[in-house]
Amino acid sequence: MNTLLRFGLVGACTTLLDLTLFNVLLALGLGVGPSHALSTSVILPISYVGQRRAFLASDRRPWVQALRFVLVTVVGAYGVQSCVLAAGVQIFGSSAPLPANLAKLSAMAVGIAWNFALFRWFVFGSPTVKGGEGVGGGVGSCPPSSLPRSQTPSKALQGPVYPAASHSHHDTST
Repeated sequence: MNTLLRFGLVGACTTLLDLTLFNVLLALGLGVGPSHALSTSVILPISYVGQRRAFLASDRRPWVQALRFVLVTVVGAYGVQSCVLAAGVQIFGSSAPLPANLAKLSAMAVGIAWNFALFRWFVFGSPTVKGGEGVGGGVGSCPPSSLPRSQTPSKALQGPVYPAASHSHHDTST
């Protein structure tokens, strides 16, 4: 199963949970903003576990991925999505359930694009290069075959190679 499909399946489940909780909180009388913040906060750890599996993350330092995940999700959910949500409430005209859900769905659509791109390239690693391996392992890494032979990782660590010195004897007697 490819990464986009796994991302979509995890995202569909967490989106359903997020929307359900969002609507329960709206029904309890919380406003659109607090309902969004609380539902997103509850979904965040569930999403991390699911997306880590969806991207087949194998970083030896999972705490680094967790920190990056929180950074991307916090900026996406509480920054980007909150702005889209606020604009959606203005556009759709009220915080009644239908307009609030249209605003929330609009915000989530933007959040999905944000999350996929940043989860793929920043949180869980760089895109796979043809052949499945790259040098550097981060954004902008390149496959070993694209490097000159003298710059492959094992050769680059050895330093420059100089041609053997020629030892010619000069005859000083004339």
